Amino acid sequence: MYRRAVEEALERFGCDKSSLIAVLQEVQGRLGFLLKEALEEIAERMKIPLSVVYGVATFYAQFKLRALGKHVIKICHGLGAPHL
Repeated sequence: MYRRAVEEALERFGCDKSSLIAVLQEVQGRLGFLLKEALEEIAERMKIPLSVVYGVATFYAQFKLRALGKHVIKICHGLGAPHL
């Protein structure tokens, strides 16, 4: 299943290093998260070291390396409205 997601993402975005984020986004969109095997396949097919692919996948908060639960709770830690 992950191989098909990787294959289709690479067909869509190509194997150039500059398309790595788009490929990761596409694969995660299809699988729900980034499987270790999918990261390995992406690294091999794009000829990018696995450490670089893993580094990108762990640097950006949008990428998930494990399946999320049925419900995801997000809390905003923003400052809110200014006091007048």
